[in-house]
Amino acid sequence: MAASSFAGRAPPALSPPPQLPRRIDPKEAPVAQQFTPAGADNVLPFLPRPQRAQSVEQATTATTMPTTTTVLETRPAETRLVEDLVASSSPAVPPVQMPLRLPVQAKLAISKRLFAACVAVANRAGAHMVRYRMELAPAAVVGAVSGLGWWQYLAGVGGWGAAAYASLAVLSGAGAFLGIERKNDLLIRAGCSGALTFADVATAVGAGPGGISLTATAVTTGAAYAVYVPWLIKYRKDHKQLPSKATATANATASIDVQVQMDKGQTALKAAASSTGSDLSTENGRLVPSSTSIGLEEEEATVQQPDLRTSAGPFHNDVIPYADDDSDDVAKPIRIGWDEYGRPVYLTLMYRHTLVAGASDWGKSGIINLIIKKLFRKQHVELFGIDMKPGAVELGPWEPKMQKLARTPEEARDLLQFIRAECDRRGARLEELSKQSLAAGGPAVRKWIPGVHGPAWFVITDELAELIRQDEVLRKQEAELRKFDPDMGPAEQDVATTYESLLAIARNNGIMFVSATQQPSAKVFGGNTDARGNYGNRISTRVGEAGHSAFIFGQGCKGNGFAPERLQRPGEFYLGCPEMPLTNPPRCRSEYVSDEDIAADVAHLHANAPVREPVGRFAPQSRTAARTEQLSIAYPDGQALGRDDFPGLYKVFLQLCEDQGYATKADLVENGPFSSPDTARRALEVWGQHGILAEKVGPVRRFSLPPTHEA
Repeated sequence: MAASSFAGRAPPALSPPPQLPRRIDPKEAPVAQQFTPAGADNVLPFLPRPQRAQSVEQATTATTMPTTTTVLETRPAETRLVEDLVASSSPAVPPVQMPLRLPVQAKLAISKRLFAACVAVANRAGAHMVRYRMELAPAAVVGAVSGLGWWQYLAGVGGWGAAAYASLAVLSGAGAFLGIERKNDLLIRAGCSGALTFADVATAVGAGPGGISLTATAVTTGAAYAVYVPWLIKYRKDHKQLPSKATATANATASIDVQVQMDKGQTALKAAASSTGSDLSTENGRLVPSSTSIGLEEEEATVQQPDLRTSAGPFHNDVIPYADDDSDDVAKPIRIGWDEYGRPVYLTLMYRHTLVAGASDWGKSGIINLIIKKLFRKQHVELFGIDMKPGAVELGPWEPKMQKLARTPEEARDLLQFIRAECDRRGARLEELSKQSLAAGGPAVRKWIPGVHGPAWFVITDELAELIRQDEVLRKQEAELRKFDPDMGPAEQDVATTYESLLAIARNNGIMFVSATQQPSAKVFGGNTDARGNYGNRISTRVGEAGHSAFIFGQGCKGNGFAPERLQRPGEFYLGCPEMPLTNPPRCRSEYVSDEDIAADVAHLHANAPVREPVGRFAPQSRTAARTEQLSIAYPDGQALGRDDFPGLYKVFLQLCEDQGYATKADLVENGPFSSPDTARRALEVWGQHGILAEKVGPVRRFSLPPTHEA
């Protein structure tokens, strides 16, 4: 076909063939050499066969590299000549730089990684929100309330809605003030919460989304957290998780010395299994559950671990009988019961004050009787009592063995003043002994040692709260009388202050207090909790309210594991003392002192009560009458003195009248058994009704017997 296309025409004039570029041997030109520019000998380098790209950079180079070298090597010479002519007549086109394009698989991989990262971030954010949900709750609630207000603003509720919410905020604030006046915590919290919430909604509805509403939201959030954070801290302390049952069992196993009686041929493991009372058997030297404790299906079988708290010791017995201690040394601790792990519970009484609190009929008085009975087994011990219940039903049976028993607030005031004077006397004695010891090169004498310096005194108060209440009533009555009788003198110190002072100064003088109360509160300790800190031993049976626990064991006691409101049986108690753990204390159960146990100590004393010199009004009526009859003491009108007529002080009065012919109130205070002006005043009022004469000489009143009276 090429020949027919030129038929009948002259052949075209052919230009001389172009000079073909000379090929260069690979040995003469390195592979890295580039194309020679136009006009530089017109030489092309040798281009090797393209290789598979190993990286993105190599792939880009391979894309822009010419591929005509391989074609020149395989084409015939004629074909190469014609194609070269055509190529030479066309303008030179530079190689095209192809853009980098990632494969589809790489794009999918990047998308999957990005999606997985987003999901992980969302999961972590959700986990943090769930974990800190309680911390974020106020902000979430305030944000939701503000959003609700903005929605109402956009819905066109208008000013009347904002006014309505503002009115509700004012009413809530009024409720909060009412709660403050009535001291109602629930009403205060509800009123404050309502006022803040409605104020925020009113601002959001009235102003809409913007700076004003956001400012109100921020203020509301801050106020909410100011109230919420203290509550959250207290809540978490009160609901702190206690150790698991398995942990407690493991700790008990490590701390209890289980005595196992093994029969002949019985292994220790079998004995331990039988001693715990569990359905366990031994297999290959290991404890395994017996067939009675495993279900029919293997996957549902569970091993029942023995709980030593329910099997060790007498804690879960119906009654723990009283038992004497081995030592009669008052400095040694006494055993008062057993804990839930089977360990004996000891209480050190010397140089420590003891507080016993709890609701009625839960064993508080039983613990007091137990302490009294144990103390009477010790040497160099004297007991004093204060029982405000009518008839002194708790401490009355022990009165024959006590030095004094106060039954009324007046008697309690006199007794505390007497003990205060004894503290001064013992302090002076210790000071003298300390000077003698230091002069001889010895140490200072700082404590009263029973048996060396004198007996230890224990003051037992059965109902401290009732003592404080009755003393307040008495002080009010005396204040009314003082308005009409200027000679009564200044009021004496109240019992709560005197009691608190003695708790602070009496301990090193060998005088200890054992105080019991049904209603532990700040008022019991004189309006504050300073006196509570002086009790080294604190015992609590079941209490009526959970809030009472803090007045016994201090703030944060619930977080430390003290929960006396959850005790289930009479006689169970929690003990706070230096020997007990500060956190997760065990439940304890006291030994039971029955009426027969008390009668065994005091029955013979009540049957044949010895004649003892009465002091004040503390002696029983029978002994007072016997002593009065023996000494032939009577009023000028012939009536015998009663137990409430201050017979001990009356004897001092008779002696003063015999010596100087009269007695003043100051003389009775100075020479009487009690250094109490109020006691002397009350005694003179009683005696004046039975013929005692009174005359005023200058500013002083003198009291005397009628001329015909003979003592």
